Amino acid sequence: QFEQAAIENTIFGRVTPEQERRVVNALREQGEAVAVIGDGVNDLAAMRQAQLSITRKNSSPAALSVADIILLEDSSQALLRVLDRGQRIANGLLDVLKLYLNQVGYLTLLILAIWGLDQGFPYQTKQGTLITIGSIILPSLALVLWAPAGVVPRTRLGWLLARFVVPSAVTISAATVLVYRFFVLTTGDVAYGQLAVTYTLTVSGVVLVILLRPPFRG
Repeated sequence: QFEQAAIENTIFGRVTPEQERRVVNALREQGEAVAVIGDGVNDLAAMRQAQLSITRKNSSPAALSVADIILLEDSSQALLRVLDRGQRIANGLLDVLKLYLNQVGYLTLLILAIWGLDQGFPYQTKQGTLITIGSIILPSLALVLWAPAGVVPRTRLGWLLARFVVPSAVTISAATVLVYRFFVLTTGDVAYGQLAVTYTLTVSGVVLVILLRPPFRG
């Protein structure tokens, strides 16, 4: 009953330190991310149990010793900036992870398909470096610098990644195989096909950035 009350309600009054700790535990067991703001010895149990403990600079030494964040002013506006920055970092890293997984997926499919057709290797070593710079490294910098704030999904992360990576990897690899075969069959020279693959994958990397973070949203 206590855990159920902790989950269903939002305001609690005149609770003991042990009850504060149990409220934090109940919320964490439900998958919530819990932060506790405290300034005295009575808050220590809850602060230790929380994922993020916050206090003020004039709090007790015990609270200062366990706090993850110490507010230098009495205003809590700094927490909003911390939350905003943390969300931007997490969203940016999630987008970069999508790009890297996508490249692993389409390169694997591309290499297997072209080897299966017995038409050589899709690109040269130096071209692979250009592909990585143009489709991964530079777009990753842009995604991290301009990552938006917003709630980061905490559940079904695998499904969230797969929903973007699988369709894009299959589409890019299939289109690149067609481009490679067209140039090789037309010119009779594998080098032309490899050059076409380099351009195709580099352009695809730029397009993926636009799909990940459209510049205009309704």
